[in-house]
Amino acid sequence: MRPHCLHPHAVPTTRPILARWNGQKSLIIYDPMFNSKASKGKKFIDQQIVKLADGEILFREGDLSREMYIVQKGAVEVFKRVEGQTMILGRVDRGSMVGEMSLLESLPRSASAQAVGETTLLMFDPGSFLLKIRRDPTFAFELMKQLSGRIRSTNEKLITLMAAEQLSRNDLQEIAESTL
Repeated sequence: MRPHCLHPHAVPTTRPILARWNGQKSLIIYDPMFNSKASKGKKFIDQQIVKLADGEILFREGDLSREMYIVQKGAVEVFKRVEGQTMILGRVDRGSMVGEMSLLESLPRSASAQAVGETTLLMFDPGSFLLKIRRDPTFAFELMKQLSGRIRSTNEKLITLMAAEQLSRNDLQEIAESTL
């Protein structure tokens, strides 16, 4: 068996993997988290498949659950209640993960998540997550790439907000000075 090679120019493709559902049935699913050319062949995993109807809640802010999910089909909208208002934080589409913060930090859910359309997810509890990372370093690399992308996006939004706030302060200063 060849060791995993994390080639930076590998082109992702969607390919089937074999999953055991409830320890009995085998089914083929597609998961872009396993798309690296370095991960050849079928991956046997012991995660559960979760199916949600449109609008069904996956988890709520404050929940103590520690599962992480990878969207197989459909999408998940992540939202938070702030001062009585619902703020949409983002949408998680096929191949992306949701719920990883609670799994990694062992803290309550920081936001709520609900299905957008008929949604199918692959669920990892802490034990199956650690086992998957040990068995498949490419999975860990893909996870880190997604986390890095989210940090980059958050940084860009923060810089934009900071620039807008600074511009507003400068405008207010100019207005104040022009009225004197």
